[in-house]
Amino acid sequence: MSSQLDPQLRRAVADRIRYYKDLGIYDFYRREAGPDSVTKLAPPEMSKADEGVRPTVVETSDPASGLRFIREDIGDCTRCRLHKQGRKQIVFGVGNPRAELMFIGEAPGADEDEQGEPFVGRAG
Repeated sequence: MSSQLDPQLRRAVADRIRYYKDLGIYDFYRREAGPDSVTKLAPPEMSKADEGVRPTVVETSDPASGLRFIREDIGDCTRCRLHKQGRKQIVFGVGNPRAELMFIGEAPGADEDEQGEPFVGRAG
């Protein structure tokens, strides 16, 4: 497989990465067939204009180990302002790592923050 991207696709990817960077998202994860280990890969080459927009790319064929890696990578996240507004813990998620459908909430409420699980409060 060629490591060269079509210039138009390359620009679109760079724009998307910049967009995520502006949101405070710096790491990307994907699942692929292969060994059941998590491997860190060097990010793709970008132009000089894209400097500082290099994401971490992680590949794994085992969803459970991939999710564990992501949770460990997040640690005690301070990327958004929730940590300054009294957040007690990360509300990472629960459920089947091989699920075909995932629900993502906008932000954890007080009940979710207290229990560390999503969608457990009144609104959930």
